[in-house]
Amino acid sequence: MNIKFQQISIRGFGSIEEIKHVFSNNSITVIKGENGTGKTSIFSALYWALYGDKVKPKSSINTWPHIQPKDYKGTKVEVNWYEGNTLHTVTRCENWKAKVEGAMGNNRLIYNLSTKSHKKQVQEDITEAIGMSSNLFKNSIMFGQKMKRLIEDTGADKKKTLEECFDIGYINKAIELAKESLFTHQELRRDVEDEFSRINGILLHNESELDRLKTNYKNSVLLYNNKRESLQEIISLKQDKLNDVDEKIDTYNKAKKDFKELEKEIKESKLDMTPDGIDDLNEAISQKSVDIRFDNTSISNIEKDISEGSKKRVCRACNRPMDRMELPEKVTKLKEITKLKKSIKQVQGEKEKLEQDMTRVRNFTSRKYELNHTINSYTEIDITELKKEIKLNTDKLKNLEKPVKADTTKLDKDNEELNTKKQSLTLTLNKHQRRINLYYWLINTPLSNKGLKAYLFEMLLSNLNEMLIKYQEIVGWRVEFNVDMDKSNKDIYTTVYDNNNIPVLYEDLSGGQQQMVNVATALALHDLINEVKPFNLLILDEVFEGLDRNNIHKVTELLTLKSSDYSVYVITHHEAFNPVNCKTINLVQSGGLTYEASLDYNK
Repeated sequence: MNIKFQQISIRGFGSIEEIKHVFSNNSITVIKGENGTGKTSIFSALYWALYGDKVKPKSSINTWPHIQPKDYKGTKVEVNWYEGNTLHTVTRCENWKAKVEGAMGNNRLIYNLSTKSHKKQVQEDITEAIGMSSNLFKNSIMFGQKMKRLIEDTGADKKKTLEECFDIGYINKAIELAKESLFTHQELRRDVEDEFSRINGILLHNESELDRLKTNYKNSVLLYNNKRESLQEIISLKQDKLNDVDEKIDTYNKAKKDFKELEKEIKESKLDMTPDGIDDLNEAISQKSVDIRFDNTSISNIEKDISEGSKKRVCRACNRPMDRMELPEKVTKLKEITKLKKSIKQVQGEKEKLEQDMTRVRNFTSRKYELNHTINSYTEIDITELKKEIKLNTDKLKNLEKPVKADTTKLDKDNEELNTKKQSLTLTLNKHQRRINLYYWLINTPLSNKGLKAYLFEMLLSNLNEMLIKYQEIVGWRVEFNVDMDKSNKDIYTTVYDNNNIPVLYEDLSGGQQQMVNVATALALHDLINEVKPFNLLILDEVFEGLDRNNIHKVTELLTLKSSDYSVYVITHHEAFNPVNCKTINLVQSGGLTYEASLDYNK
C-alpha cells in the first residue's frame, strides 16, 4: 500500500518555535529563506520524529538556550501519514515539559499503532510500518545538503542500501525463513540446554543432599559416641568419687576406733603425757646418762690407780719414791669397781626403761596427731545425691538414641530417572544442533553473498541501471552499479559514463557535474523504491548547489516530471527556481527563531 504523509506539527525543534504543515499532493513545494533561517529544519524534524536520529549528526534538537522563548517547553514533533485507510501517528519528545496523551512528554516516543512500552520496541514498530531503514530513507526519500551520497558510500554500505531497496523476493524470504528456523531451533536448543542445566542442577542438589545425609549420619555417630563416652566418663568419675567417699568413711571410722584404743592404751601405760611429764622424763634420762658417765669415769680412775700401785711409785708432789700398793688396798679397790659396775648396769637398765617410755610417748603422740588429723579433715558427704547422679547418668546412657541412617531410596530413584532423561535430552540436543548446522550452511553458503543471492542481486541491479539510463538524456551523465564478482564479499562498485559512454572517475568530475550525477542517482533510486514501497514524498535540499543556469533548468525539468506523481519538496534560496503550479513557503527568523512568513502559489 502507498504511504501518504499528511501533516507534521513541530514545536521547539532547533530554531523552529512552532510550525504546522500539511503535506501537498502531486505538486512542487518550494521552501525559501535566507541562509540560516532553518529551511532544512522541517525535514530534519520529520527524520528525527520517524527514526530518532539527526540528519546532521552535530546539530541540536532542543532550541538553543539563549534564544528559547519564556514559555519554552522542550521539543515535540508529531507526524501523521495514511497507509490505505489506516492513520499512523508518531509523536517524539525531548525534554518536553507538558502532557502528551495524559502523561508528561519528557523523552517519550508514542506510536498510535504500537502496544509496546519499551522505546526501542516502539521504534522497531515505526521502522517496520515505514518499511525502510533510516539509511534507505535518506538515500531514496531525502536528497540533503552535505549529506553523504549513495555513490560516495563504501561498497559494503552501497550493497546494504540496495539490498534493502531491492527487497530480493524469495531469496530474502528464504533467508528470513532460514533465520527464523535457525532461531527456532536455537531457542529449542536453549530450552533443551536449560532443561539439561535444570536436571544437572537437581542432580547436583540431590548429590549434595546425599552427601549431606551421609555427613549428618557420620556426625550423628560421632556425636553419639562422644555423648556415650562423656556419660561413661561422668558415671566413672562419680563412681570413683563414691568409692573414695566409702573409703574415707571407713578410714574415719577406723581412726575414731583406733583413737579410743590409743587413749585406753595411754591410760593403762600410766605415762605422764603432759608436756611437764615429758620434760621430766627427758630430764631423768639425761641424769641417768650423767650418772653412767660418772661411774664409768670412777671405774677408769680406780683401774688406773690399781695399775699404777703395782709399780714403783714416785710422789707426784716431791718426786720421792713411794711404797707399792698393798694387796688389801687392791681388793678394796676391786670391790669398789664391782660395785660401780653393778650400779652402772642398774642405771643403764633404768635408762633403757626410761628411753622405752619416751619412745612410747613419742609413738602415742604421733599416732594421736595422725588420728586427730584424719578425724578433723573428714567432711560429711551426701552420698545419696551422688548415687542419684550416677543413676541419672546411667539412665541417660541407656536411653541415648542411636543414630539411624537416612532413607535415600527416593533420591536414588529420582537420580536414576533424571539420568535417563538426560540421555534423552542429549539425543534431542544433537538433533537441534544438526538442524542449526544445516541452516547456518544455507544462510552462509547457497543464500549468502557467495551464492545464488549475488547473481540475482546483479540481475536486479540492471533494473536500477535502466532507470539511470533514462536520466542520462537530461543530466548528461550515467551511473552504472555492478557486483564485484571477483571479491568474496561481492561488494558493489560504481562507474560513471559521459554522453559518449566513456567511463570517467567520479572524483575527476567538477562539483556541478558530481551534483548532476548525484541528482540522477537519487531520482532513479526514488523511482526504484516506489516500485517496492510507494511513498508520496520526495525531499531535495539545496539540489541546485554548484549548478549553472543550464543545469538548474535540467533539474527543474526532472522535478516537474516527478511532481506529477509525488509531493516534491525543494529547499533552496535560488530565486531563479520558480516552476509553474508550485507552492512557496517563505521562512524568516526573528530573535533567532524560525517562523513561516507566507505561503504563495505560482500558477
